[in-house]
Amino acid sequence: MVEFNLETRLNDAAQEARAKVSAIRGDLPDLIKEPVIQKLDFSAAPVVSMALRSDTISAKDLTTLVDKRIKRRVENTSGVGRVDLIGEMKREVNHGIGCGCGPGSGS
Repeated sequence: MVEFNLETRLNDAAQEARAKVSAIRGDLPDLIKEPVIQKLDFSAAPVVSMALRSDTISAKDLTTLVDKRIKRRVENTSGVGRVDLIGEMKREVNHGIGCGCGPGSGS
């Protein structure tokens, strides 16, 4: 990670960094991933975090409510770039096909 002074013209600095990395790319091992030069805007970092819980509905139902209603409304708010759900309860279905381990198998 490279940090610049506030006075630095970011586009010029990023272009110069790309040029410098390109100049030495041949000296780097062939098997590494291509170096990535990108500008990071800390003003685009999350500014709101929300934690939800309920004593009246299940975690699965709460996840559905947040995903289908709250998340979509927040995403449609002007100035919101992205909404991520973290720790949501996802539905899983397990099948025991051909293993002789299902109901009535005697296992």
